[in-house]
Amino acid sequence: MRCKIKAIYNITKNFSVLVAAQFVYMFLNFITYILIARHLGANGFGKISLVISFVWLFNAFVDFGLTELLVREIAGKSLSIKKKYTSVVLGLRIIISAIIYGLIVACSLGLPHLQRTFGLNLILGLALMCTCFTYFLKSIFRAFEKMEYEAASLVVEAVLKILIISAVLKWTSLGVLGVAQGILIASFVTTVFSVIMCQKKFLKLSVTFSKDLFGSLLKKGTPFLVSTLFYALSFKIDVVMVSWMLGDKMTGLFSASVRIVEPMLTFPLLAAVVLFPVISRLSHDSIKNLRRVSYVSLRILLLAGIIMALGLFLGMPYIVSIFFGREFLGSILAGRILSLCLIPFCLKFFLDRFILVIRRPKVMFVTYTVGTFLNILFNLYLIPHIGYAGAAISTLFSEVVIVILNLYWIKRYMPEVSFLELKKEPVALGI
Repeated sequence: MRCKIKAIYNITKNFSVLVAAQFVYMFLNFITYILIARHLGANGFGKISLVISFVWLFNAFVDFGLTELLVREIAGKSLSIKKKYTSVVLGLRIIISAIIYGLIVACSLGLPHLQRTFGLNLILGLALMCTCFTYFLKSIFRAFEKMEYEAASLVVEAVLKILIISAVLKWTSLGVLGVAQGILIASFVTTVFSVIMCQKKFLKLSVTFSKDLFGSLLKKGTPFLVSTLFYALSFKIDVVMVSWMLGDKMTGLFSASVRIVEPMLTFPLLAAVVLFPVISRLSHDSIKNLRRVSYVSLRILLLAGIIMALGLFLGMPYIVSIFFGREFLGSILAGRILSLCLIPFCLKFFLDRFILVIRRPKVMFVTYTVGTFLNILFNLYLIPHIGYAGAAISTLFSEVVIVILNLYWIKRYMPEVSFLELKKEPVALGI
């Protein structure tokens, strides 16, 4: 009984701390992008949004699933095992980061649409490397179940970003270039801060290069890579395609709607992060308890998705006009469509982790391949015909398809925890 109470307490504490920090991060980040949009206008905001979206498409490849893999492999293990895994993962991450940065440079030189933002691509590419290294450190905090350190890192990054970018916009004429430099500085300082916390509170970082262990980690990390990659594609590919087909101004309008909706993904994403180690453990200990925890979690996430979607759908005209101004009123329709995406997103993050727990990475790859293909296909048809609202419709449709396929795979491979029978299970946490 005490173990159950302690487990519930740890989940509640970690989730509460992360939600509070993510709320601060989300709010300050939202204000930061409002400042950027108001100072740079739709054209400038469209340009910086294109570069951010393009560079962050590589995020999954830099991470290669190692962040979540590290949590799964070292959670609850001895300190010596934790040190061994972290040193090998760090060595592998250094190699991958160098390769991916080279790819960013090559794409920036080789693709005509990206040549005009070459300098911005290089700057934000470095920011991505810093951010991904910070993710690695956050995985250590999660493995020790000390989410307050991850929370501190989030708040520091958000505060630095808004202060630096505000100063750049107010006292310099650097424009888009200054914004990119501000993001890089904030990312770098956050990484240094996280390194200091890790070294003082958890373990001393070291680097190990092992060809055999690298191969094993890459194989194990592939399922997590798939999940992260296709999550990045869900919004980023839309922004890139809108920029390619419609130009900077339309990209700015579409990006404004994305910036309004995207922060709302914090709740379901954090819920999945906090619940992942719990359902991983329960999958070995008790299928009955796994079913109970999963059913309750999915019900709560579904209800939260409906409430958030309805609130944003109704409030979108007021949010756009108050925060972004009259120049961005064209974002309302796309924003309303994207707000409906919150319902499938709230379910998707948890279902993704569940599929990883039952060790069916291949079906996840199939699911996301289908979803991404449909998204791109519909974008190619709808964007030229109805504008950037078509990108929002494509995203909504593809996310619904992904959730339906996830539910199907879980019913097929683990029928004892079929989420199609939620109504049959009492609401109780069986931790």
